[in-house]
Amino acid sequence: MANNTTLATDGDPTTAGQQPTITEIAHTDLSVTKTVADNNPAETGAVVYTVVVTNRESNAATTVTVADALPAGLTLATSSATQGAYVNPTWSVGTLAGGATATLTINATANLGQGGTTITNTASASAAYYDLQPADNTASVGLLAKTTSLHGTVTDVETGAPLVGVTIETTDSLGNHCTATTGAGGIYLVTSGQNGCLLAPGVATVAATGGAPTGYLLGSINPTIIPGIVNTGNLTLAPASLSGVVTDLGSGVPLVGATVI
Repeated sequence: MANNTTLATDGDPTTAGQQPTITEIAHTDLSVTKTVADNNPAETGAVVYTVVVTNRESNAATTVTVADALPAGLTLATSSATQGAYVNPTWSVGTLAGGATATLTINATANLGQGGTTITNTASASAAYYDLQPADNTASVGLLAKTTSLHGTVTDVETGAPLVGVTIETTDSLGNHCTATTGAGGIYLVTSGQNGCLLAPGVATVAATGGAPTGYLLGSINPTIIPGIVNTGNLTLAPASLSGVVTDLGSGVPLVGATVI
């Protein structure tokens, strides 16, 4: 049974038979807090929310529910509650005893491509009766996902000279593709979540697919992508070359000074 407040109806307290009638109105007083274990996770990193609902009255609050929709950009992994059950987006708490608290833990992951994005999660409690102090029924917490990027240079393998205008294609461990073109200094940069690019953790392939100066052989490297940081993948290209020994067809004797066309 919930605590009650009173409401006086119209009446004249000085006239017999017109004294105010006292009507009891059931009410409750819930409060909610919400925290996140890491407010700066990397893409694909763990996000753990803790929601606590408290009944501040001495009597029980019935039909307690907490609306807590997992926001876009996160994927639900598991959840656990000390009372009731959570099925996104609602935590059905049930009857909460006077002075009692219940706790919900939500385990999620930050999706690929969310780097640099602020994600806000809100929880709001309600019960069968109106709340005396609704201002503390809602709580929000935000997080900012760390960005994952891949940066490097493309240079001549012998001279170290930067190669400008080379087309770079990256393929991450999940098969996602990104493209970039080397600029001044032979530098390229791809960032997960930008220009349709995604960079999953694990071994990636960085390949020069075109745009190299005439005569250069294209090549590739395999850097490991770590989420939430600027990863490095430097690539060197070499001009095509041919080497060998020119010999006499009959005797096999090397021919010094022969011209190869």
